[in-house]
This record gives sequence, C-alpha cells and structure tokens, in this order.
Amino acid sequence: MKTMCLKTITSMAFTAMLALTMQSSVFAQNTNNDQEDSASGKLQGFWDVTVTVHRCDTGQAIGTLRYMNLFNQGGTIVGAPDSGAALRGPTLGTWRHLDGQRYSAVIRFFIYKPDGSFDGMQRTTRLIEISADANEFTAQSIAQTFDANGVLIFQAACPATEVAKRFQ
Repeated sequence: MKTMCLKTITSMAFTAMLALTMQSSVFAQNTNNDQEDSASGKLQGFWDVTVTVHRCDTGQAIGTLRYMNLFNQGGTIVGAPDSGAALRGPTLGTWRHLDGQRYSAVIRFFIYKPDGSFDGMQRTTRLIEISADANEFTAQSIAQTFDANGVLIFQAACPATEVAKRFQ
C-alpha cells in the first residue's frame, strides 16, 4: 500500500513539474503563421476529460474513466488520470491541428503491475472535434497496449468516446 501511495504521489509530482516546465518553455516560443496559431490555440489549455469504453457489437457502455489533459502551445500534452488508475503513470503526448475544428492527438503512459513493477505501455490515438465556442470537445480514440518488451498485445476493436470540458 505504501508503495502504491508513494508511486501515485511521485507520478502526480512529476506530472505537475513537467507541466510547469513545458508551459514556461512554450511562452518563450515565437511562431510566424498567425492563422494556424489561431486555429491551434482553440485546443490549448486545461481539460477535464471523460472516456467511455463501449462494446463493439452493441455499442453499450462498459466503463468510464476521467483524466486531466493540458494541451500546450507547440503541440505537447501532459495529463494525469483519476485516482482510480493507480497502476499507470502520467500521460505524455503530442497533438496537431488538422482543419477547421478537428485535431489529432497521440498519448502514451506506462502501465505497472500491482506490485509496482513495469508491465508495459499504452498508446491512444485520438480524433478530436472542438465546439464552436472552444469550451468543449468530443473525440473518438483507439487504444493499443504493448508489453514490457514493446510487443503489441492488445488493440481496441472499436473506438472509445471522449467528452471534455475546458477548466475555467
């Protein structure tokens, strides 16, 4: 129990430190494409995300989870799961503007066994559509799980759905 608690606290501290580091370096960046920056800027910020996993054959929801994502200028993502996901590390990833209100993102996090040892990694690919007021988004996401040797051991057969609200 102490190991799990320590790992959770360490992961949260790492995520917070990384987010602050990334934000400070991002403010120093200078870009030249104002139109692209304006479109990309709509996704930048801090989001409360709920993911719902579905059965492929019926579409019935079989589980939900929550996490926080920080979409940084320059195309990086930092995130943290809710406390119920203690067997995983912080989320790191990249995102980019596709067109209009659409974005793509890829996130990754490490997975641990109940004893705290490394078990593998999950990669999730997301197609995001942001609302007109840029305060909400929906997404379709496909997860892949890799074992400790980097071998693909699972790929979701159908997409999960995500809904997110911007933290104000």
